[in-house]
This record gives sequence, structure tokens and C-alpha cells, in this order.
Amino acid sequence: MKNLLLLVTAYCLLVPTLECDIVDTGYSDTRYRYRWHQSAVPGSLITFEVKAWNDAHIGLSAHNGDSNPMYEILIGGWGNTWSVIRRRKQGPNLVEVRTPDILSPTSYRGFWISVSSYGTISVGKQGQTWSFMSWWDRDLLPIRHVGYTTGWGSTGYWRFCDYNECSRNNGGCEHNCRNTVGSYRCTCRAGYQIIGSTYCIELDECDSNPCSNDGTCRDLTNSYGCDCKPGWTGVNCQRDINECDANAGQGHCDPNNGICHNSSYRCWCNPGYQLGTDGHSCVSPARDDVIDKDDAIAIATICENQPDWTFLPHPFDCSMYVQCHQTWNDTVVSCPPSTTWSQELRSCVSSDLTTCT
Repeated sequence: MKNLLLLVTAYCLLVPTLECDIVDTGYSDTRYRYRWHQSAVPGSLITFEVKAWNDAHIGLSAHNGDSNPMYEILIGGWGNTWSVIRRRKQGPNLVEVRTPDILSPTSYRGFWISVSSYGTISVGKQGQTWSFMSWWDRDLLPIRHVGYTTGWGSTGYWRFCDYNECSRNNGGCEHNCRNTVGSYRCTCRAGYQIIGSTYCIELDECDSNPCSNDGTCRDLTNSYGCDCKPGWTGVNCQRDINECDANAGQGHCDPNNGICHNSSYRCWCNPGYQLGTDGHSCVSPARDDVIDKDDAIAIATICENQPDWTFLPHPFDCSMYVQCHQTWNDTVVSCPPSTTWSQELRSCVSSDLTTCT
């Protein structure tokens, strides 16, 4: 082992002190031949136990094989006295640390390897938070697979471990913690989305404007509600309410002398009849009661849909008043002096739309 002057920086990591949950085991002979059984990604924690005389090697590679470039971490080399980090298989030693008797042929010794996303490779002992060996690579190699081997007269028994990070403080996750091999992942309950890596915020289901026909959306936990305008119903206010179909016998209007008008559920009586005080029946004789503007528009719609019926000015000569008359196919509409027919209002109106004489 040649002398090498090094500045070795130790890194402190939050390493679990729980017992090893074995997820893979293996044996390596003396032929220095890697076996690739594990997978890893940058940022994960690789934990393992090994029982060997000396020269326990861990390979970190983008490929399921020991072709270069790759990282090689040697623990207990040179007769169980030194540990090193390399960037090639049997490449130059980038870090050398004296570690006498770090391995044992009779008992398992635990270690962890951390590969950070910003390029630091750290190696530590099980149960210790400080690394005993680390190296920073400004051009971090992609790491997807982990291999192991022994050599130079030593065999090895390996146990690769996983620690359930979720068992302690829920892994720091606000909602759900999912344990994975060598790491863990935070997820959120339904109706929430992850922020950063641990926190959850509630989704606003109203952002997508789910309510139709001018309905008002109310954001709820993992849901939403629509407050519908009159005349509309359904989860998203998508269905028109037919007030006439929803009630038996033409909406409870007089079946002989009345008509049910959809969109407001109003009963309208045939000429010669007037609406009773109950709002449903039609009684005779009709009074010459005045009709306001909104009613006139509604009546216009009804009469327009009846064969052989049209509009004539109300006898009281008010521009906003109209009445239905059966015309026997006579569709001519006559208006009083100083008024004209409004196609929009379906009535005779004065020029300023407000004068009632």
C-alpha cells in the first residue's frame, strides 16, 4: 500500500439504527467476480452486512455488469487494513482510509453507502451516522445497479438490508409513508397533492369549473358541490328540470282549461278562464286583470307554441300588456297607436318601453 496524502471529509447522515430487514443474500468466492443482484438510484441508501476475511468489494454501475466506468468500493483490502474508493474496476484509488480489522470472518459487519444527487459517495458503519470514507465526483456516474464480490483468498457471505424508514415518525411524511428498498416515498391522501417531498396541500376541485349553467361550485374535502340556478339539477347542474313532467297531470294544472309552462312551473289558463287562487285551477269567467311584463313574455312563448293562436294588444291599451286570442290561422298582429310589435318581447311596446297609457 503506497503512502497517500488525503484530505478526507466525513459526512453525517441520518442512518436508521433499526435491525436489518434482509431482502437479499449471497455468497462470493475467491475469484473476484461481481454478482449484480441489487438496484439503486442516486439519493438512496445502500445497506448491507458482510462476513469475510478481507477484500469485500461493492460495485456501483449504470449497467448490470462490471464494465467501466463504474464505482468500486473496497472494504478491508490489503489484509483487512485499508478501504478505498475507485472510479474504475481495479482503477486508481481516489480515497484511501486505514481501517484495520474492519471485517470479520466469523460475524457479520454492517455498512451503508450513500450516493447523493450532488455527487458525494459516502461509506459508513452500521449504527454510526458519520461516514468513515467519502469522495465527491463533480461528474457523477449514473447508478442503477449494485454488485458485490470478494477475492484474494477471501470468500464472503452477504446480506443486503432494508430499513423501514416509515416506522419512525412516519418518515417525516405529512400523510402516507411508503417504504421501498433502500429508501421511502411520501404520498398524499385522495384530494391532496405532494409539495416538495413530504408535505401535502389540498386540491381545489373547483379550479376546473365543473358546474354548468352558471352553477356555483363549493370546494369540499376530496370533492366538490354545485349549487344550481333555478330550473337546473344534477351533480354538475347539467340537467334541465321540466317542472311539468315532474308533476302529475300537467304539473297539477287544470287538465281541461290550463297549460303548464316549463322552466318556472306556472299554470296558464285558456282564453275565457282565469287562474284560481290555488295557482293550479282555471275558473270562469276571466277578469280583465292586467299582466305584467314578465308574464307577458311567458304568455308570448306559450301562445307561440299553440296552433292557430297569436297575440293581440290588451284592451287596456298598455304597451306591456298582451293577451292570447284564437285567430283561426289569422297570424296578423295589430298594435295600438304609438306602439310597435317587439319580436324579442313578443308584445306591443311603446317607443320608450316604459310608457303605459
